[in-house]
Amino acid sequence: MSDQQNVGAAPGGYPPQQQGGMAPPPPPPPPGLFPQQPVAAPAPKRRVGLIVGIVVAVLVLCALGSCVALIGFGAIGGSGQKAIVAQAEEHFSAALSSVATASVAVKDAAATDDAKAKAAVDSADKALRNGRDEIAAARAAIEGLDASQGKVDYLASLTSTTEALDALQDLVAYMGTATDMASKVDEAGTTATKAISNLSAAIKSGNSNSYSRMKRQAQAASAGFAKAAVLFRDAAKLDTSAGLDKAAAYMDKRKAEADLTVKMADEGKAGKVSAYNADIKRVKTLRAQADAIGMPAIVKDPQWVDKRLEALSTQITEASQKADELRTKALQELDAG
Repeated sequence: MSDQQNVGAAPGGYPPQQQGGMAPPPPPPPPGLFPQQPVAAPAPKRRVGLIVGIVVAVLVLCALGSCVALIGFGAIGGSGQKAIVAQAEEHFSAALSSVATASVAVKDAAATDDAKAKAAVDSADKALRNGRDEIAAARAAIEGLDASQGKVDYLASLTSTTEALDALQDLVAYMGTATDMASKVDEAGTTATKAISNLSAAIKSGNSNSYSRMKRQAQAASAGFAKAAVLFRDAAKLDTSAGLDKAAAYMDKRKAEADLTVKMADEGKAGKVSAYNADIKRVKTLRAQADAIGMPAIVKDPQWVDKRLEALSTQITEASQKADELRTKALQELDAG
């Protein structure tokens, strides 16, 4: 048996790796990237999970508007206290209309592609800023009332409403961040899938003693892993708690494996059996190191999205409920006065 035959048939040395790769996230990297998880076929590109949580939070605040719309305040118009409160109520109603506009924009963002989603998020943010302006105008109107418990409670309700809008605006802003993150991870996943395929092909070429083809395929895999690592690092910067830096580190190790495969192709072509077999051991070491990196938090914890949104969602709900209760009480007190 020739040296080249020995190189290509090194027993148990460099078997073809498992095919698979990455399904597009919504928004985390899907099963198939890390060896601890079963490989899954790419899924249709949809925004679920994170976006659903945001839509639910928006609807929670919109529920505030549906509740308070039933309250009413005496006779609209007139002069003195009733006219001031009526003016404040008009601004409050306008604020709720802005929240409804934001809700529609968020639901649009959840059902569209990246470019349109960003525009929808911007629209929601603008609507919420308008809502804050209307709440400020309602506050200015109420400040014109004489001192009373009704005035104190109405102002307190506006403070709680502002807190709810602030939290909702933070949530919508995070939606923009999540959209950017998902877009980068989508691209990284597509790139990594192709790199994995190229590296698998390179291994098969090597086992068939086709070392020139093995080198070309391994070089393509190396470039793909390098690009995927950059994309994962860019995504990781958008939300460090997602742990996507681990995905980038995993890609680094796979790139090193592909680079070593390029070297092995040269060794195989030159018939350097000892060097080739020594590098087989190095490849195994790199693969073990890659496997030891572990999964990003966003992949490892099925509840990661819920936990990420829980604090803001709770803040929105509690502030909205408090605002509703205070405003109900204030309107009753002011109407009685």
